[in-house]
Amino acid sequence: MSGDFTRPLEYRPYQAHVPDAIAQIYFKDTAQTWEVAIEVERSYKGPADLDDILAVLASQYQHIWYFCPPSIYHLVETPYQGTAGT
Repeated sequence: MSGDFTRPLEYRPYQAHVPDAIAQIYFKDTAQTWEVAIEVERSYKGPADLDDILAVLASQYQHIWYFCPPSIYHLVETPYQGTAGT
């Protein structure tokens, strides 16, 4: 058999990415509501997959919260330092 078995079977790069959760955060002092895409990763998918996922989410949501274990935090944090709010 041939094929790319490194990705979960339900993931296809040409499909829209659905976040693990969506939260609506209401700030009563400003009466603003943020819709936040939430991603929870247990293992590092690699820079290409991470870039694809974040690009899709950034095109749909103003805010993304990304959670990952300490063992992969440095792999995720380094490429994106300084990009918050841009």
